[in-house]
Amino acid sequence: MIRRIRGELGAVTPETVELHVNGLWYEVVLPPASAEHLAEREAGAETELYTFQFLQIDGARGTPVLMGFETPAQRDFFERLLEVPRFGPRSAIRSISIPVATYAKAIEIGDTKMLRSLPGVGAQKAKDIVATLQGKVGRFIDVAEVEATRPPAAPPESD
Repeated sequence: MIRRIRGELGAVTPETVELHVNGLWYEVVLPPASAEHLAEREAGAETELYTFQFLQIDGARGTPVLMGFETPAQRDFFERLLEVPRFGPRSAIRSISIPVATYAKAIEIGDTKMLRSLPGVGAQKAKDIVATLQGKVGRFIDVAEVEATRPPAAPPESD
């Protein structure tokens, strides 16, 4: 199992990145937010990703797929999402379009409306995510990160 990969940054798309490692080019599927971060870097920049590998079965053909994350916590959170019934790796990674701390907080407080706003998450899937993971993802909530994602408070009204 490939758990981490480091190489030179190649082409970046909204869903994937290519990494050049010792003469081999690896295509790595990314969460949308990570793809945006990596697109800002120069080609050839040394890049390290924490990975999750699985075998995608299409009929009689199996294709190995490598998914990449910027931090071990992102990968761990993704692996928790895979515990949700009928939420496969591709759907789970696409849904990570917001900071993990914000996603985890929505799960912990049962905010299905916010979860429904994520790519590939409908009403029933949002309920399934909360039912499966509520009370299990609190460790992913970083108060500072959550605070940074809140809109600024309205100025107090003057007398």
